[in-house]
Amino acid sequence: MVRRFRVLSIYFIVLKFFIVGWIATLPVLGDIFHLHGFFIIHCVMTAVMCATWLVLFILTIVAFAKGRIFSSNDEDVVKDSANFLADRRKEKPTAMV
Repeated sequence: MVRRFRVLSIYFIVLKFFIVGWIATLPVLGDIFHLHGFFIIHCVMTAVMCATWLVLFILTIVAFAKGRIFSSNDEDVVKDSANFLADRRKEKPTAMV
């Protein structure tokens, strides 16, 4: 389960930076092609991205306040740790080049 989450989180990070790269590129493309529409799209997408981060930040604070984050039972933590260590032992170490 931990490995699957790790792979999914890498995909989401790559997708996020890809979208941020396109948003940051839009004003440059607007300068190159002399299109004012790219500047408008850049401003709208930047506002949407900032609003999304603000909502995520607020929801995280609310979850901390309600005790939904870092409030696992001790038994669940021990079970997850044992599974994580077992998965680490199964993985073969890779040679560094």
